[in-house]
Amino acid sequence: MKRLVAGLVIAVVLAIPAVVLAGVLFPPDNDFQGRIEGDPNTYLGFDKAHHKVGNFAMALPLNCYSGDRGIAQTTLDKRFRLQRVFPPHSGLPKALRRLRVFFGAGPVETDTAGSGSAAVFGLLSPHRRPQGEVDVTTHGESFGKCYSGRLDWNVRRGAHVTLPPPGP
Repeated sequence: MKRLVAGLVIAVVLAIPAVVLAGVLFPPDNDFQGRIEGDPNTYLGFDKAHHKVGNFAMALPLNCYSGDRGIAQTTLDKRFRLQRVFPPHSGLPKALRRLRVFFGAGPVETDTAGSGSAAVFGLLSPHRRPQGEVDVTTHGESFGKCYSGRLDWNVRRGAHVTLPPPGP
């Protein structure tokens, strides 16, 4: 029994640093996952809990003023409140009364293009796929100022979207 306990303790002690050193896997397992403008090299995902959305993860195309361009991975750790578009007792059809919208901005840190900000807008409907727009601007020492422009996204609940392997 003592050997079993000692073995479990050693396994746990060795597993905790391995998880910490591994970092966050990208893309994470979000509730809603999809693509940005249908590009198979992109990713957008977020979680929905009660009346808020958050835990955004994005892999989106960035263009830099230095002439460089590529796909940058980033997370937006801010939560946004879901707001009704129409009041619940307005006499409108149920589908319109259940329509929700979220919007806001927050700081982001990319894997290659430095830090900056992201603005997100989204529309959630019970009978349609969630959709919206995202706009990211960053500034880093290596690439200078980079921007994504306003990009449309479309996600699906329960989808499992992966990124393609990096090119040679």
